[in-house]
Order: sequence, then C-alpha cells, then structure tokens
Amino acid sequence: MKKLILSLVLIFLLPTSLTRIYSYQQDTNTPYINEENTHVLISQTMETKEGKMLVPTGAILGVGDVEEVLFTYVIFIQNGVDFNYDIENIIINDQIVSSDIENLFNFDISLSKLEDATLQLDFFETGQEGYYIEVTVVLSMNFPSREQYNQISGQQISFQVSFDSVWSKEV
Repeated sequence: MKKLILSLVLIFLLPTSLTRIYSYQQDTNTPYINEENTHVLISQTMETKEGKMLVPTGAILGVGDVEEVLFTYVIFIQNGVDFNYDIENIIINDQIVSSDIENLFNFDISLSKLEDATLQLDFFETGQEGYYIEVTVVLSMNFPSREQYNQISGQQISFQVSFDSVWSKEV
C-alpha cells in the first residue's frame, strides 16, 4: 500500500515539476521590461527568403520583389510600467547609415496586447504580474536617388528595435 501511495504522489509531482521547469525556461528566454530591466534591445537583420528583394513602395514589382517586410516580436511588460519604443542604428554592411539613407526606410510599428500573464524570472520566487504584447514592425522603402541606390543596392540591412521603460504616474 505504501508503494502505491508513493507511486501516486510521484506521478502527481513529476508532471507538476516538469511543467514549472518548462515554464521557467520559457520565461527566462522572453524579452521583458520590469523594475530592474528597463531597456530591451532587439537586433534584426533583414534576410531575404528565396530571392525576395525589398523595392520602393509604388515600384513595378518583378518576380520576387516585395514592397514590405514584416517582423514580429513578443515582449512581456510588468504591470505599472509604461514604455517607449524606437528604431535605432540602421546598418548597411556593418556601418551605420547617414540620415539621408536612413530617411529612405519607413518603419511602421504596431502593438497589440496578447494576454495577461505572470512571468517567472526566478525559480523559487513569485512571478511578476504583467502582460504580453506583440510588436509588429513593417519595413518599407521610398524611392532612392541614383547615389542612394548605388549605396544600398544588393546590400544587407540590419536595425535595432529599442524598448525603454517609463514608470507610469499613478495617483
């Protein structure tokens, strides 16, 4: 009888423990903003798939040409924390581009709240209450001059999406 009870306890505790460990592992790999972690920087390199090329909006599209490239991120935000976001450091061939090249690219950012959740950052402490947001960045391009075209044609572009916390003023 003791073996049966011990077996039942182990059968119950093992899945519960494994679920908590898996949840903790997922949470530690999630970008988050809270009281201690006030800055998140996501680096993104635009990689074309199957020969697709970003072309200026309104251009005649050829085979494999696209006017927009979509990037999606999920970030956890602690309750009581507001945040700002920005696109930084547009880089072509490992060099930050000049402002005239930077102005060629349009970044439209939209946010949508996914769900309220608890983020478990420390295995033995209680989690942080907050919510997940989905950040969608749409990259498009204006028509370049000939000089600008020569600088960017066929090059790999990368950029950073920056999130900074701003504590909300609750009264």
